[in-house]
Amino acid sequence: MVKDLISKNIPFVIFREPGQETTFIIQKSPLSLVDDLTISQKGFYIFPFSKREESSPLFFSPDYIFDYHSKEKQDLDLPTLNAPEIRPQLLYEVGQEEYIKDLNKYLETFKSQGIKKAIYSRIKTEELSGELNIESFFENLIDHYPKAFVYVVHIPGDGIWMGASPELLLSYHQQKAKTVALAGTLKIDPKKAAPEWTRKEIDEHRLVEKHIISLCESMDLPFEKSSVRTNNTGKVYHLKSDFEIEIPPQSIVPFLNKLHPTPAISGLPQEQSLDLIYEVEQHERSYYCGFLGYVDDINQFNLFINLRCMKIANHQVSFFGGGGITPESDIDKEWEETNVKMSTLTDILPKHVDNKKISTVSC
Repeated sequence: MVKDLISKNIPFVIFREPGQETTFIIQKSPLSLVDDLTISQKGFYIFPFSKREESSPLFFSPDYIFDYHSKEKQDLDLPTLNAPEIRPQLLYEVGQEEYIKDLNKYLETFKSQGIKKAIYSRIKTEELSGELNIESFFENLIDHYPKAFVYVVHIPGDGIWMGASPELLLSYHQQKAKTVALAGTLKIDPKKAAPEWTRKEIDEHRLVEKHIISLCESMDLPFEKSSVRTNNTGKVYHLKSDFEIEIPPQSIVPFLNKLHPTPAISGLPQEQSLDLIYEVEQHERSYYCGFLGYVDDINQFNLFINLRCMKIANHQVSFFGGGGITPESDIDKEWEETNVKMSTLTDILPKHVDNKKISTVSC
């Protein structure tokens, strides 16, 4: 069925929240590109990394919504739609030599401007050859990463985004919001019983905590914070602490607008780190490091940061990975960290994929 929907330019989403059943959403009309989209109704939302991106926030109406394993969805016969005109995303892959040059630019700017942290991301692109079954790959992601938010999003005219994100942006229920400070990365070493955190990872995590605390205090929102603990995402360890915040309904969207992009995906100070990111990175992040999720009720929903993701478009698959750069960063270790993060998907993707059997229209 997925192949048929792709060939007909029909927008759809398949997603699985941690511990929940898998849901299939189909929209029967073309997607609308609206720059000022806000969360206001039932449906699936995906927002770009920042308002500086060319990509528009998107809303997927649940015109048809099924349990993923339901046979009911097989009975649909939908007409072909016109794909919206979307400017192609700039996808530029840096080699290790260029990566080192860019990170040295970061470190120099830290000294001159007093930036404490900024995220540098890169792309790894592979040509597709062989056959890729989107649904089988999605199911493999579910099996490998039971604690992640796993999804497929088809954006006609742009491509197919897939991912297995370990990071919650915001969970909202009965006027209480939950968010996390998730930062600091170490590759899992099976020979060691526990990770050996350094000052670099500890400080990186504290910056994210301080940002959330400052935001809550500025909006006069009561909150509680958990102790810091180690979080295992399958490939890497992160430092993690949980926040529970009391937020009235009228304040949830303003809070969300100030929370995103968090220091975990942008840096601190936020505007200065964003300036540096857009000056140095030569690709467009688009929906990478944005956020997405299904809103069943505007007073109850879960949103996730779009990490550990890839995009299928123009007969290529592009993997996204990044890391938090601080004055204490080891450039060689940062390069390896992005490789490990990308391996969340590259290790599972079949090595021989036929792009002609993925999509002949929208990709």
